[in-house]
Amino acid sequence: MSKKVFLGGAAAVVAAFAVSPYFTGSVVESQVKAQVAALDSQPAYDAKLVDFQSGYLSSEGTILVTVKLGNMTDDGMELPEEINAEFQLSAQHGLLLTKYDAGIGLASWKLELVDDKLREYLEWGDGDALYHMTGSLG
Repeated sequence: MSKKVFLGGAAAVVAAFAVSPYFTGSVVESQVKAQVAALDSQPAYDAKLVDFQSGYLSSEGTILVTVKLGNMTDDGMELPEEINAEFQLSAQHGLLLTKYDAGIGLASWKLELVDDKLREYLEWGDGDALYHMTGSLG
């Protein structure tokens, strides 16, 4: 009897590892859309999810953010009315995570500013991303 219980428990664990990435991927997509909408609702920003592709074990997306500088600068500063920035999102979903923030959890992700157009106004190290964030959801 104990052999059947052990095999049944092992089968349940394997099923959870096999099925969870699919469901987690849809949650990741809805959360990304919610966060982009929240940023877009702020007066100084326009944000839109330009592209999002969700697969079984991973998702990728591009987020375009426009910062409306308008009247936020001193008269002596030469800045444009708005600055556009393109962010690249990569996420891994499933119970066994091997990228970005490895371990056991629902998802791990990386968000990077991939646009170098801001180098006209800001200075940072060559080969470094101006903005880079990783995280996970356990």
